[in-house]
Amino acid sequence: TRLLAGDAKDLLVGRDLLFGAALGLVSTGARYLAGWLKDWTDSPYAPNHYVTTDSLGGLRFAVASALDNGLLYALGLGFLSMLFLVSTQRLFRRDWIATVVLFVALCTLQILIGIRSWPAIVGTVLAMATLLFTLARFGLLAGVALLAVEGLTINMPLTTDLGSAVADSAIV
Repeated sequence: TRLLAGDAKDLLVGRDLLFGAALGLVSTGARYLAGWLKDWTDSPYAPNHYVTTDSLGGLRFAVASALDNGLLYALGLGFLSMLFLVSTQRLFRRDWIATVVLFVALCTLQILIGIRSWPAIVGTVLAMATLLFTLARFGLLAGVALLAVEGLTINMPLTTDLGSAVADSAIV
């Protein structure tokens, strides 16, 4: 509410953005760790490859992919998660029950949609636990920052070599 009120210089806004971005990198690390565990354990399922090729078509496509996979994904999932969390808090009248219900719902949904190997399930559980901790402890702004950083770092190739073919998407 501080950011919506126009108080963008408030220290709590900066704190929420900073914690959200840092925990977004933790969530991304959990998902990448799941992919590495699949490789190390010779899992029969394909490894996790999240990078989309849409961002490799130049700067215009990289900006569009960043908006789609970062900002829109973060706003949509962040608002829906917070709405569900607040609704279940009002229904059960206990914060921890609402958080557990949302955690089970989000994990079950992702597992049913397409996650089949145990390393990917572990990565999903860790990522969802990070998201719910962020939403419950720091609020919506930190949750949206977490989801935006996670969406960008998972879907966009990162490089420090500005002469490479993926430099446009790394700059965005």
